[in-house]
Amino acid sequence: METLDVRQTKVFQIPKEISKLLKLRHLLANEISSIAVKDSIGGMTSLQKISSLIMDDEGVVIRELGKLKQLRSLSITNFKGEHGNTLCSSINEMQFLEKLPIDTIDNNEVYVDPGWT
Repeated sequence: METLDVRQTKVFQIPKEISKLLKLRHLLANEISSIAVKDSIGGMTSLQKISSLIMDDEGVVIRELGKLKQLRSLSITNFKGEHGNTLCSSINEMQFLEKLPIDTIDNNEVYVDPGWT
């Protein structure tokens, strides 16, 4: 399976067993809790698109995202600016990344690294 699309369904939690889908390229959901996938997402190295990843308070999953070198599109919600440096490090590993919409917890909080444009 290359695409898992659970948008417009009643699926609210992605099980950690999803990491066994080694050829999965597109993980599409209305919301994906980073807490649920933090121990498994880094091994899903074929992923090219992740929609609506909700950040946990600690930002643990951000480091795992850096292992997803094929990622082209990533959408993050509930992002905290304090995790900006970790996110930039992960982004540097994603040579194919084309799209990265980020919604912050505090709409007034904006993080822009001056060296990343």
